[in-house]
Amino acid sequence: MIVSNRSISTKKVNASKTIPHSPNTFKRKASQMYIIKPELGSQGKGIRLINSFSEIPENSTQNMVVQEYIENPLLIEELKFDLRVYVLVTCCDPLKIFLYNDGLARFATKKYQTLTELNKKHRMMHLTNYSINKKSSKFIFNTDEV
Repeated sequence: MIVSNRSISTKKVNASKTIPHSPNTFKRKASQMYIIKPELGSQGKGIRLINSFSEIPENSTQNMVVQEYIENPLLIEELKFDLRVYVLVTCCDPLKIFLYNDGLARFATKKYQTLTELNKKHRMMHLTNYSINKKSSKFIFNTDEV
């Protein structure tokens, strides 16, 4: 397994914001791309890549979660991925955290290419959402026993 030698940008951690219908208060970088999704969404519905807040549907009746798109992601075998790790916080002072032994790794099913206006609709390249990627012919279903 080949892992990209790029370093992970720690300033991107926790770079999500929920915005109401007026995105003017959200500070934007000149060439920054964003992932938007309905605050109460599930199963990949409503997830889109945008580079302008004018692309957010004006008739939306719900808040949207806006995440900065990491343009130079860490890759495994040329695929984007994310890790879902489960923890239990039992106390805040002193802090006590238990890490569950099992977690989840989710992969995009199309090899990553730098995000452009032409390929930003290739959701299976840029997003790791299960409900999106399970439709790909390259998706590998988990066969491990529970």
